[in-house]
Amino acid sequence: MNRSQIIKMITREIKRHNSFLVTSHINPDGDGICSLLIFAHILKFFNKESILFSYHPVPKRLSFLPRVERIKSRTDERYEEIVVLDTPIIKRIGIRLPKKVLINIDHHPSNSYFGTINWVEPSASATCELLFYFIKEIGIEITEELATLLYTGLYTETGGFSYPNTNKEAMKISALLLDYGVSPAAISQKVSSLSLKDIRLLSEVLHNLEFTNGIATIYLTREMQQRLKTTDSQADDFIKFPLSLKGVKVAIFLREEGPDLVRVSFRSLGEVDVNRLAKRLGGGGHKTAAGTRLYTSLERAKRDVLKVAREFIE
Repeated sequence: MNRSQIIKMITREIKRHNSFLVTSHINPDGDGICSLLIFAHILKFFNKESILFSYHPVPKRLSFLPRVERIKSRTDERYEEIVVLDTPIIKRIGIRLPKKVLINIDHHPSNSYFGTINWVEPSASATCELLFYFIKEIGIEITEELATLLYTGLYTETGGFSYPNTNKEAMKISALLLDYGVSPAAISQKVSSLSLKDIRLLSEVLHNLEFTNGIATIYLTREMQQRLKTTDSQADDFIKFPLSLKGVKVAIFLREEGPDLVRVSFRSLGEVDVNRLAKRLGGGGHKTAAGTRLYTSLERAKRDVLKVAREFIE
């Protein structure tokens, strides 16, 4: 089934229902949050109601996005159908859904095709790229607000157009969006700016950097965050620093989220498939960006992750 056919199929299903729960993965990033807000525009075009849900709150750096206040971390509202965006496996949304997902739109190669309708294109740079094609196909007018969401989703998912997933289509779409009032400099500043507390936290995290045999590792403890009062920090971006090391093959960021809960992020420049690495540890993602959650102590997580990473390097 080609792209035009699947867009027509999704459009037919949207027209058949009146209200939708629209959600994305836990620990939401720019692509996930922007996808929610963009899909709300799509539903509004068809005069349909949308309930936007994210298990974790919207990151502080994305608070500038238009209508972002619509995204709630809990909901008791009723809806007819479910749309899941930018999420490879259903458990990654953080809650148990009362019914099967109707529409699943994603670009992760590890997607498990859990929807009734699955639009998955691993070659796309971002889920926002797919939603751009949807918007163009059905004829929605691109406003400055919509252009800002599309551009921010592409910008954040490609690391400011520097990650290996940056493709020609992402660049072409981003260039087109400038005609609708998007300011690249303003968006870059908003999503990348760090507070003084963030900088101090970063200095502690980098002080713990370990680099051996192409594997660069950093970690963040709850004690660090509590001591520096940075519970809503920009720490998700810290992994770009070990990834920039000369000779690095895999960058790993372990973030302690509870007494026995560690979030692990993996990045590579393409030599190592970190999606496969993450899958070995119960997670997934892309070839150059993936992650998992481990229900264990930080020390045990470091030991287990490094053991698997070394096997992949060797």
